[in-house]
Amino acid sequence: MTVVQHQESNSSADSALRGERDRFAAFAFCRSDALIELDGDRCIVFAAGATRHLFGHSSDELRGRPIADLVVHEDRGILDGLLGGMLDGRRPRPMILRARPRGGEPTAVSFTGYHLPELERHFFVSFQIPSGSSAAADEGQNEALPNDLEKFATMVTDLLQGEGQGETDAELSLIEFKGFEEFLGRLDPAVSERLKQSIGANLRANSLHGAAATDLGDGKFGILHSMGLDMEAIRSDLEEQTREADPTGAGVEIDDASISLTGANADDQDAARALVTVISRFSRQEGDGFTLVDLSKGLPTVMKSVQQDLHLIRRTIRSGAFSMAFQPICDLVTREVHHYEVLARIDGQEGSPFKFIQSAEELGLIQRFDRVMCQKVMDWLAERKKEGSFYSLAVNLSAKSIGDPNFMTSLEALLQEHQDLRGQVMFEVTESARIRDVRAANEALQRLRTAGHKVCLDDFGVGESSLQDLRQYRVDLVKIDGSYVRDALANPISSHILRAVAAMCRDLEVATVAEMIEEEPVVDFLRGCGVQYGQGYLFGKPSIGAPKFTPATTERPRAVATG
Repeated sequence: MTVVQHQESNSSADSALRGERDRFAAFAFCRSDALIELDGDRCIVFAAGATRHLFGHSSDELRGRPIADLVVHEDRGILDGLLGGMLDGRRPRPMILRARPRGGEPTAVSFTGYHLPELERHFFVSFQIPSGSSAAADEGQNEALPNDLEKFATMVTDLLQGEGQGETDAELSLIEFKGFEEFLGRLDPAVSERLKQSIGANLRANSLHGAAATDLGDGKFGILHSMGLDMEAIRSDLEEQTREADPTGAGVEIDDASISLTGANADDQDAARALVTVISRFSRQEGDGFTLVDLSKGLPTVMKSVQQDLHLIRRTIRSGAFSMAFQPICDLVTREVHHYEVLARIDGQEGSPFKFIQSAEELGLIQRFDRVMCQKVMDWLAERKKEGSFYSLAVNLSAKSIGDPNFMTSLEALLQEHQDLRGQVMFEVTESARIRDVRAANEALQRLRTAGHKVCLDDFGVGESSLQDLRQYRVDLVKIDGSYVRDALANPISSHILRAVAAMCRDLEVATVAEMIEEEPVVDFLRGCGVQYGQGYLFGKPSIGAPKFTPATTERPRAVATG
């Protein structure tokens, strides 16, 4: 072969390669407006497409520039987070960024890409001008992280129990921004919102499947991620984002701790329960929550720290080692006892069982406890009935119990066994905002009502969740949150709220119960508002054993009024 022939052959081969490259680029441009290749330092080595339209520069002019130059300053944190999330081979969901064209207004662009370590650790990213519908869809990825502890806890549980889509080498990291809420309050609202979006994008991009991150409240975040993720670098990026958002340049300090989920016994549900409990307690603002130091000690140590609670709750449920205390709910006009709320008192513990119930919910044991409580109530009523006494009792049910089909099946079977007590038992649903499947829960509540049992929503207020409850659930009573009742006479806002809630419920034919009544003037005020029933120390404190506030009647209790 002559030199000329060899050169012609090479030229032909190069032409073929360029043709293939251009063909793939053409296909890519069917979905994108600009394609950019970055080196390991995130500088542009290749650009093609509508770069002048998007960024105000030709493809050649972009080469050698940091990609951060292509977006507005406020979006650089999001861009860094997305690129960082590509390092272990994930392709992030498209995110809306604002391109910074030369001499023009910022333009919304949809960004995504891929990192190929085998090709000199280069990034291959694309920019696309989104259509109206896709822009709306992509914009959802830019929202601040949701505050959804239960969904996040389910991800952790699934991962530990072998349902994590093949992700066996994973870690849980908890992150805390010191004084975050106060810091956000000092920022311009638009800057504050953009910072939360930037943090969300960073954590999402680095999480498993781009969806395993959550806001735990009060500047605390959780993220499930692959082993070996450089959390120090992520923490540094997040701190830099807060400094850039802060007019003083100070930002906030961030702490984090990680715990390996590798090697946990997939058959041991206690490991999952313990870890979910840690996340829940970490998310609390009160002082008894877990700290990052606790988490950093590792899963075995974390397990031991909640083992005592686990054993106590199981032992209490198994042996029924708790008593029933009864507190009267009275008619505010006649002062007669209308019914009693049944409250648990754990053997060996003083006062309210709040922490016990909270731990039972965290550890996934509240359904068992509620079932045993219901059984104890039914047995107690049956004994009193043999003696010729009839009481009307309200039993608390956790939202987690109402939302559990197995629990509801068990409860309905118990009620079927005691049909003769149907007029004597009503149910108070606590923490209704935590019910995930609203439709299924409402169907469960309606079955209880159809079976002859009144239903009450506890802790009713004026927040969006309470108003949603009235729309989503058909109930017989609502119990007005005691914080409004306690402040009713001193706080005009609370008094207006009480009047409004009472009027609304009256129009909906839902009875109202006010709790935490301790003074006689409050009774007069509540009657004037139209509230029918009251509960509080003024009428009686919880009493263990048979109710002593009024003599037991030999007549059947009246039905709960709903007018």
